[in-house]
Amino acid sequence: MALAVVSEITRQFKSIVAKREPDLEQTLECRFLLRDGFYVGHVLNWDAYRGVWFSDANEMKIYRNHEWLMSIPVRIDELEVAPPIPDANTVPGRADVRPSKSAA
Repeated sequence: MALAVVSEITRQFKSIVAKREPDLEQTLECRFLLRDGFYVGHVLNWDAYRGVWFSDANEMKIYRNHEWLMSIPVRIDELEVAPPIPDANTVPGRADVRPSKSAA
């Protein structure tokens, strides 16, 4: 899961909740949502508010005190996700670099 995706989910959730409760001081909790051992989204808890984002539907459901408030689309496909950092074997001109063995 790319950090950009988690950041965008969190940003949207905080934006919606802050419009309703601008002075929340409690720390936001963000947890993985698993179903049968597989990743399916994220759960965000902030005071009485709970956001549940489902990765397959790109939708977040927001609740307050266990009552459903709204569902919003979360467009993560538009996020620009940075490519993984290449290792020494994939960097051009660096194929000859090998880890050194230290004398013990």
